[in-house]
Amino acid sequence: MKRLKKFNELNETKRDSFKYEYGCVMLKLKVDHWKKDVLSLINEEDIYDEDGFGLEKNAHITLFFGILGDVDYKDVVEKLKDVEAIPEYVELKNISIFETNDLYDVVKFDIDDENGMLTSLNNYIEESFPNNKTFEYHPHCTLAYVKKGRGVNYIQELEKAFVSKPSRIYYTYPKDGGNKKGDVDIIEFK
Repeated sequence: MKRLKKFNELNETKRDSFKYEYGCVMLKLKVDHWKKDVLSLINEEDIYDEDGFGLEKNAHITLFFGILGDVDYKDVVEKLKDVEAIPEYVELKNISIFETNDLYDVVKFDIDDENGMLTSLNNYIEESFPNNKTFEYHPHCTLAYVKKGRGVNYIQELEKAFVSKPSRIYYTYPKDGGNKKGDVDIIEFK
C-alpha cells in the first residue's frame, strides 16, 4: 500500500506538467474499494507512468473527450445540467484492453450499453460542442495505462460483473492556457 501511495504522488506530479488541450465529460462511479481491490490487480512493474499516465485514481466512464479548450465550461454545464438519460447503474464486465498507440495499452472494464444511453449521450455532446473527436465511442472504465504489450496479461472474463451506481457527471476542462485543469460538477446523483 505504501508503494501505491508513492506511485500516486509521483504520478500526480507528472500530470501537473501535462498540457491540457481538450475538455472531457465524465460519469463518476461508486466502486467500493477501487484502489484496494481493483487497482491492486495491476502489477506495479507494468504501469506506464510517463506523461502523467498510470493508474486511474477514480472509477469513471468517459462520456465524451475532445471538447475544444476555448469552450466555456459554463456553457457545457448549462447544456448538460438537465440531461435525464443516465443509467441508474452500470455493469463493469470483462477486463479488456485498447491498443491505440506504440507507447502503452489501456486496461479497462467493458461497460454494457445495451440500452444505448451512454452512446446517445456521447452523440448529444458531440453535436452540442466544437470538438476534436478522434475515436469511435466504446463505453468503458479505465483501470490503468500499462507498458506496451503488457495489457494482454490482464484480459479476463469475469464470473460476475461489478455493479456500480453513478454518483455524478462532471466536466474537466483546460484552464490557464492549458497548463492546469478545472473540474466542475454538472449533475450530482443521490
